Amino acid sequence: MAVRSRGIKKDYADEMNLDGVATQKEMDDAFTEHIDDYHTADGLLPAPEEDNMILKSYENDDEELAWKTVVADDPDEGLTVIALPYYWDEDRQKYLDNQTVRVTVYMSGNADDEWLYCIPGIRSDSVPYKMLDSDKMCITEVQFFVSEETSGDVVEVRNITGYVSSGWGRKTALYDTLYTVSLDDTTDTYVDSSVDIDLEGDISLGGYAIDGSDLEDPVCIVIMRKVWEKEDDS
Repeated sequence: MAVRSRGIKKDYADEMNLDGVATQKEMDDAFTEHIDDYHTADGLLPAPEEDNMILKSYENDDEELAWKTVVADDPDEGLTVIALPYYWDEDRQKYLDNQTVRVTVYMSGNADDEWLYCIPGIRSDSVPYKMLDSDKMCITEVQFFVSEETSGDVVEVRNITGYVSSGWGRKTALYDTLYTVSLDDTTDTYVDSSVDIDLEGDISLGGYAIDGSDLEDPVCIVIMRKVWEKEDDS
C-alpha cells in the first residue's frame, strides 16, 4: 500500500520563515499587548454596575471603538424605545391601535331614502361591512363628501342587527343607528375627528341616505381603530 507524505518542501518552508510567519513568542507578545490595550479587569467588556445597566459602544478620544455601561432607561444614553403597535389616546382615555380601518359607503348619482353601497352596486343592508367578533373597535372619525353642497341630517351609520321578512321573499334590515352626519351649514365636506364609539361583537356596518337629504354622489368614510385593553394583573 502506498504511503502519502504530509511533509512540505524545504524551499517552501524557508520561504514561509523568511516572509514573516510569526514565531510562538511573537504571537504570545501580540496577544499580551492586545489584552493590555483592550481588556479590563472584568474581561473584554466592562461589567454592569447595576441590574438595569446595558453595554453601549462609543468612539473614544483616539477615535477607536470602545464600550461603556449605561442605565437602560436613561433618556440620553439608554435604549431607544421600541415602537409599540398602540398608543394612549388622551381624549378617549384608552389604548388604540396605530393602524386605522376605513369603511366607505357611497352612491354614484343621487341618493335619497336608501341604503348606500359598501360593495359596488350592492346595498349595504344586504352586504354590510362585517367586523370580526374577536375585535373591539372604536370609531374615531367620520368623514362625509358630496359633489353638490347640502345641509341637515344626511347620512346615518348603522349597525345591522338582523332581518325581518317583508313578503315576496324580501327582507328588511333591523338596525341601530350609531352615528348621524348632521350638517349645520351648507357644505360639501364634513369631518368629525372627535368620535368615540366602541364596537364589539357581531357588528355589521352599513350606511343610509336619510329621507329628504337628496344627496349627489355621497361618500361617507368611517374610520376605526382597534382597542387594546390591559390585562388584569390581579
